[in-house]
Amino acid sequence: MSKAILCRYRHHVEVVCPTCGNTFVAGVDRKGKPHKKYCSRDCAGNCPAKAEAARKKANEQWANDRAKMMAGIKMRSESEEWRSAAHFQKGEKHPRYLGNKRDRERNRYEYKAWRMSVFKRDGFACRDCGATKSRKLNAHHVRPWAKHPELRYDVANGITLCEPCHDKRHGKVKRPKTRTCVKCGAVKKTLYGKVCQKCRDYSGMSARSHLLRRRPSSRQICLF
Repeated sequence: MSKAILCRYRHHVEVVCPTCGNTFVAGVDRKGKPHKKYCSRDCAGNCPAKAEAARKKANEQWANDRAKMMAGIKMRSESEEWRSAAHFQKGEKHPRYLGNKRDRERNRYEYKAWRMSVFKRDGFACRDCGATKSRKLNAHHVRPWAKHPELRYDVANGITLCEPCHDKRHGKVKRPKTRTCVKCGAVKKTLYGKVCQKCRDYSGMSARSHLLRRRPSSRQICLF
């Protein structure tokens, strides 16, 4: 029998742990029921009966949810109105279809030949900045690919652009990452943020947060 532990219960009884079989002392409430069933948290978590009950409950819940889900799918799939809804259509039948935007046709020989013809006409140089093969070159459609399918393979409708200039034409301007602080000009340790740690404003932070940022990692300090 394990040692008794003083607690707030007046009466105590000996209880046998159902997991490991050890005997321990537990307090008794007013109804005469022990306040503990297991001797430790490990035994409570490793109890086979408890795990089996939880698994059975989870399986029953999943079976009910799956039955409801399959019933809903069957009901909707058998409905002609549901299947003919506009937002379920694909391709040209969809109300927001604007043409082929996923480059499914750009692996064809016609597109590759058009792309090479545009590069040769421009001398493999960007028309905006003049960059050559040192940068990755793209063939840009002056009139969009999706809205003008008749001009997709027209050499006069294409110009050579490097990747940064191509992103600017489509409004995809990428902010360059810098290691220089915008206030003092010092080199930062990371690429995140615009200012270094010395120039950072801590006025809006609480005293505890400010001290936590300056706390050395080699030892623990009690702040209060």
